[in-house]
Amino acid sequence: MIPIDLTNKVAVITGGSGALGRVMVRTLAEAGADIAICYHRDQETAYLLQDEITAKGV
Repeated sequence: MIPIDLTNKVAVITGGSGALGRVMVRTLAEAGADIAICYHRDQETAYLLQDEITAKGV
């Protein structure tokens, strides 16, 4: 985990359903940020990722 506290911060991840975007979403969520996932084509993956981080309390 990255030693950074992003509590009460919002991260907007463009391309959030892509391979790199998913890593960024998970990493920033673990650091405490609330996440806005933007996607162009892969709605299913974006929603699955949303469910994953929501289950972790983000």
